[in-house]
Amino acid sequence: MSTYTPIEVRTDASNSTELPTGRKLSLADTGTGLLVFASVEDGVGRELVAFADVSDWSAIRSALQHRGLGVGAMYHLPVVDATDLIRILEEGDD
Repeated sequence: MSTYTPIEVRTDASNSTELPTGRKLSLADTGTGLLVFASVEDGVGRELVAFADVSDWSAIRSALQHRGLGVGAMYHLPVVDATDLIRILEEGDD
């Protein structure tokens, strides 16, 4: 079962070139990888912006379908290195 973990982190240009800047990130653990979400600019809702630490893309596909998200995201959203994501999250804790 996946979990939704809100993380109060704001990205900026120095954090990552693959993640949107100035938005709060949240993660959903699928058991075979992380779905990385960012708050939408108007503050209501969130959007899938990246993946991290993926070991099984077919399970990610199923997780996207289960959430009602398009599976095309697997082909055009970035895969963020898990160590970079951890660094970004740790910087946000400061």
